[in-house]
Amino acid sequence: MALVGRRLLCLRASLSSHVGQRSTSWCDSRTGSLALLARKYSSEPRGKYRYTKSHEWALLEGKTATVGISNYAQEKLGEIVFAELPKLGAQVSKGDAIGVLESVKAAAEVYSPVGGKVTAINESLQSEPELVNKEPYGNGWIMKVEVKDAVQYDSLLSSDDYQKYLRDELSVS
Repeated sequence: MALVGRRLLCLRASLSSHVGQRSTSWCDSRTGSLALLARKYSSEPRGKYRYTKSHEWALLEGKTATVGISNYAQEKLGEIVFAELPKLGAQVSKGDAIGVLESVKAAAEVYSPVGGKVTAINESLQSEPELVNKEPYGNGWIMKVEVKDAVQYDSLLSSDDYQKYLRDELSVS
C-alpha cells in the first residue's frame, strides 16, 4: 500500500468472471470505506451508448446499432489475439452469443445486446484483433445490427447506470 494524500492505494484481487486480474481501489484512510477508482472506467463514453451487465455496448443510429465491448471488458481480457465474429446476414436475438474474443489470458463469449439482422461485421478484427484493445469504442467495434425492436435498446443500461454497475461490481471483488 502506498500513502497518497489522505487516501491509501490498495491493490486487491478482482473476482471478475474470467480473468482474476488485479483491480485498483482507493481506501479512505479516515473511514476505511472503499471508493472505487471510478475515474479509471469513467473513460466509458457517456450519452447515447447503452450497456449490458456482461459488458457489451450498443450505439443506435437510426435503426442500426453498432456493437462492441466496453473498455472495462477489454482491460479484463487483456491483449486480444483472435476474434470470432458473427455471420453477415445472421438473425440474432438479444442475449445470443455472437462471437468469441480470445486473449493471451482467456476467451470470452460476446453477446448481442439487441436483436435483429447482422448488417456488417468488423472484418479488420480478423487481421487486427488488438483493435478491440486499442479502440473499443472506435475501430474495435464488432458488428452492426439492424434493430427490430428499439425497446430492447432502451432497456439496456444507460452510461450512468453502467458506471454505477461497475462501481458496485468492483466493490464486491
